[in-house]
Amino acid sequence: MVTVYLAILFRVLEAGSVFNRAPHYKTCTVDALCFLCTLQSCSTMDSPPPATSPTLPGSLEIAPSSTVKNLEQSNDARLRETYENEEIERILRLFSTYVNEVKAPEAVEKPSKAFMSLDIPEDEGGPTDPESTPGPGESAPDHSSHYGCLSKQVAYHFLLPLLPPPKTPPQEFTLDRFRLASQRVYLAVVPHYTPFIVKLYRLAKWEDRYQSTIRCAGFWVLWWSELLPAAFFFSLIFILLKHRFLPYPSQSQLKRHREEISHSDKFSEQLFQRLSSPSLLGVGDVWRLGRLFMLPPKEKQKTVKVKAHPEVQAHSNGEDTSERTILEDTGDSDEIQEIKRLGLFLMNEIADFHERIKNIFLWRNPSSSWLYLSLILLLFLGSLLIPARFVLKGVSGALGFLFWHAVPVILALSPDERLRLPPLMLNVPTDTEYAMELISQRVAAGLEINHSKLAKGKPVSAESPPVDSPSSSMVGDHIDATVMPAKGLGKALISGISLLQDGIQFIKEQTGQPEDDTPSLINLINPSPNTHRYPAHHHGSSIPGFITLTPTTFYFSLVTPSITIELHDIIGIKKTGFLNELEIMITWSAPDTDGHKFDKVEKFWLLNRDELFVRMICTNSGIKWNLIP
Repeated sequence: MVTVYLAILFRVLEAGSVFNRAPHYKTCTVDALCFLCTLQSCSTMDSPPPATSPTLPGSLEIAPSSTVKNLEQSNDARLRETYENEEIERILRLFSTYVNEVKAPEAVEKPSKAFMSLDIPEDEGGPTDPESTPGPGESAPDHSSHYGCLSKQVAYHFLLPLLPPPKTPPQEFTLDRFRLASQRVYLAVVPHYTPFIVKLYRLAKWEDRYQSTIRCAGFWVLWWSELLPAAFFFSLIFILLKHRFLPYPSQSQLKRHREEISHSDKFSEQLFQRLSSPSLLGVGDVWRLGRLFMLPPKEKQKTVKVKAHPEVQAHSNGEDTSERTILEDTGDSDEIQEIKRLGLFLMNEIADFHERIKNIFLWRNPSSSWLYLSLILLLFLGSLLIPARFVLKGVSGALGFLFWHAVPVILALSPDERLRLPPLMLNVPTDTEYAMELISQRVAAGLEINHSKLAKGKPVSAESPPVDSPSSSMVGDHIDATVMPAKGLGKALISGISLLQDGIQFIKEQTGQPEDDTPSLINLINPSPNTHRYPAHHHGSSIPGFITLTPTTFYFSLVTPSITIELHDIIGIKKTGFLNELEIMITWSAPDTDGHKFDKVEKFWLLNRDELFVRMICTNSGIKWNLIP
């Protein structure tokens, strides 16, 4: 590089020396400038381009800084889109594997009485019959004659009427659900706590003396000045504002996020294999030994041969194992099953709590993030203006109020009523809720749900039917290869029905028959971007047809729509049957001859069931579905 710059300087000086020589000074100047441009273009091949480059007289100007800024913004937007696509793909994979049913809030089953029953007995506690539980806005019955405790009266007179309707009952313990919960807990806890603990360890070990000295001195200065609480709240404000004005992830952050997801998958898979595989002294044996110490032995024990757990083979074959529980052949008592359900429930709650905290700082819901930013700002100003001893008294007083007055009121509720308590930070979405919101926006805009196959270079046509489009599979190659040949049958089915409809339309035009009130198959075969079709077979008919989903209506059509269901009438959707990829059951409120509505069930056999399942949930966005694994 030194030689290059010396050559440039020598040639420029030589060109300047001939400035007074006429008439060749212009030629020499142009020659020097051309040589300079040539060396500059050659040097840029091995070195990064400079931030700004001067423009030569008479030459084209370099792109302005606004163009460079737009390019950077487009790169940031592309990184953000990639991050969201990968998050949607991860949620859809988990959603497709573990969520088998959704229900409208009014159709949720009543919570199980066995869950969390280690509480106030019925002769001492409140009424445990769910039928006597008042809903929101209803007045609670008078329990003053049953309870002499003030906390129980407050719970049933003031707290219970404000609680939301009952939620989905706690899940039964299965290996697949435990695997999903462990993956969520790992992804929500380990990537955030582990670096923090490692950093504290290195500071305490004084590996970097400069960093440890600076932070140690800063701590004691803040402690002496009584500014430790203010510094803590100020750091939270700084992180919130940083993510607000720098919302796009960098390439390193995206790479680290991929590594975290990969590690969580490996961790949950190893845990799954460890729990389900036989060993000389494994987790199952430890569990049985612990049960022998905790519970009295039974008179007759059932002999069970130790073999590979059946869920391992089912998991590898893609079978649905959500209805089978771990160690079900060991005759676990109700207490043990309850402990398992409680552990699974707590794992999901811990994951939800950490995901909500993370989404506050990521501004997944801007209104909620602004609310918590205002609250933290008030705490910062209060800790800055109020002496530390009064702050300590306020914190200890709040903790004492929660322990001595709030907790007894909550414990006064029955187990079923306690499940109606809303979680902390309810207005902040979890990762699943945020992904479903993104999917709803894409469905409303007529976009693809998942872009995983678009990255492989396969073109997508807006006019192509979903049976052969890259979006037909909700998560990559999730559908079993044995089902793929049936796609040709579905394509031929749509083509045949299209020809049949053309003939019927021609006959109607020749005979002058009026058009039907129902949408014609021409509109169903050539839909708008918000309309999606799926070859299907209805259990009540002998002729196959196809399902058409519009933003407002669900159709099943043979030649004309034979089943029409308004989406707001659907109260439940469930994936059923032995063919895990092909059967779906829809429960909806159908009107009878008297105008009253009754629950009616329709079953369909179709390809791309998971995509239809997700689209029906996201299209009918006015309902907050309750997910039931």
